[in-house]
Amino acid sequence: MTRIRVSLLLSLLAALLAGIALPTAAAKNESLDELITRAESARPEDLPALCIEIARRKAEAADKLYDAGSPEAAAAALQDVTTFSRKATD
Repeated sequence: MTRIRVSLLLSLLAALLAGIALPTAAAKNESLDELITRAESARPEDLPALCIEIARRKAEAADKLYDAGSPEAAAAALQDVTTFSRKATD
């Protein structure tokens, strides 16, 4: 069941990415913490791409955490996926 939830969230993120510009190449070299910090002060037009990249990375982390047997940590990461996905659409 949890595996299905992660797959569903990854599918939703892929759909969102289809409609939003991908983050810049610089974002791909930044750590997750750096992206989150940058998103806090980002211009409104830059925020969606940053938030989607953060959500994507959090979803990947959740998948790995579930695989590693850490469902509580994975659930927390999925909560972050939801939070940043919503911020991307605000």
